[in-house]
Amino acid sequence: TRAWPTWARYTVTVLAVFATLGFSLVLPPQLPGTPFLPFFLAIIICSALFDHGSGMVAVLLSAALSKWYLIAPTGTLNVNSADDIAGLALFVAIGLTTAGILEALHRVASDLTRANERLVASEGDKDLLLQEASHRFNNELTMLTALLRLQARGLQDESARAALDTTADRVHVLGKVHERLRRVNHSAVVDTREFITSLCDDLKTALVGLRPIGMKVEIESHAAGACGSGRLDHQ
Repeated sequence: TRAWPTWARYTVTVLAVFATLGFSLVLPPQLPGTPFLPFFLAIIICSALFDHGSGMVAVLLSAALSKWYLIAPTGTLNVNSADDIAGLALFVAIGLTTAGILEALHRVASDLTRANERLVASEGDKDLLLQEASHRFNNELTMLTALLRLQARGLQDESARAALDTTADRVHVLGKVHERLRRVNHSAVVDTREFITSLCDDLKTALVGLRPIGMKVEIESHAAGACGSGRLDHQ
């Protein structure tokens, strides 16, 4: 509603004030708070829906209509009573203050909304950078594994070749671990059963060339952040 054209905002404001006047005319004259209290509703609504200018128009128009129709002598803007003058002045002061406070609250809310949008955009940029860094790190590990295997093939010394092959296997395991740790919706998502079982398989593959290995893995399936329980027997 704050993006409406100026003429539309002020037209709705005037209609709201006149509707409040019609409501005030049917209220009992002795009702506490009359004739000004019902107009505060129009002031609050117009200030919240539109802007400070609409709130000011609502305040001034409400004061004029109250004097013309509801405060004796009616049919004129002349004020003969000091009490009526004080009442009108107090109504205008409170109305303008209310409109100003609502405008300030709207600006604070708008600033918070823009700040939140910037934070969301920054979070998206951070995720993109993390994904790019993760992708590059994985490529580096893959390249390192390939270089180690290639270097091992050119060696004649069996012990040196076995050492390089073992190192390549361990780097490959590190790459596998890195692939399984993925960031989804701003949080790391890992299934404990799949992660630990696959990790043990990779470790077994990497170490089987050094000595005989037997593994028995029992692990429950939990999402990241939950406490998984299991048992690993390593021989």
